[in-house]
Amino acid sequence: MFVLKAKHFIAISKSTKKGMQRLLKIHSNKITAIYPGVDFKKFYPLKKEKEQNFCN
Repeated sequence: MFVLKAKHFIAISKSTKKGMQRLLKIHSNKITAIYPGVDFKKFYPLKKEKEQNFCN
């Protein structure tokens, strides 16, 4: 099973980390919680006129 071979795990939240510990019996020092992020320089809301043109 992959859990036995992995040296470390990444979870997307503390809740996921706790679930992995409980369900997969992984020690907490083998799991790091890293939250997903967004680069707001690359991803930002479109202006209304561009929004309408995008869908057409």
